Amino acid sequence: MLAVYREAQEAYSWFHLAPMPFDPEDSREVDGVVYYRVDYPGIDSLSALRGYLKGLFSDAIVENLLPYDGVQYLDIDGVLCVQDGGRGDDIYRGAEYTQVMRGDNPNRLVVRATVEVPYEKVGEQWIFTGFSLVR
Repeated sequence: MLAVYREAQEAYSWFHLAPMPFDPEDSREVDGVVYYRVDYPGIDSLSALRGYLKGLFSDAIVENLLPYDGVQYLDIDGVLCVQDGGRGDDIYRGAEYTQVMRGDNPNRLVVRATVEVPYEKVGEQWIFTGFSLVR
């Protein structure tokens, strides 16, 4: 379960922290925006990316991450491309829980931040039906 969570965390971060790995030497321009060829094994098209995400997340999450009219990821000349740059803060993040803990050292406090993400069986497949990052 934790391995799947880490995989989902990486994929989710492609939309909210930093884009998928890309080749900075292979660029294309669309309507004045520069896109770069995605360099990620097994994901070479928008449909492959959508399929990968659907193996991790509910349809609603996938549609939020990768809407059909989106511009962050595009197929250009038969190649999956992405805009460079992070997406900023996600205002739709789920609830984050924090706890301040004091250890043996009176000069040290630790803040533990957690977030709950539901992982449910939908049909025959286990997927995340809610997701957010702890930053």
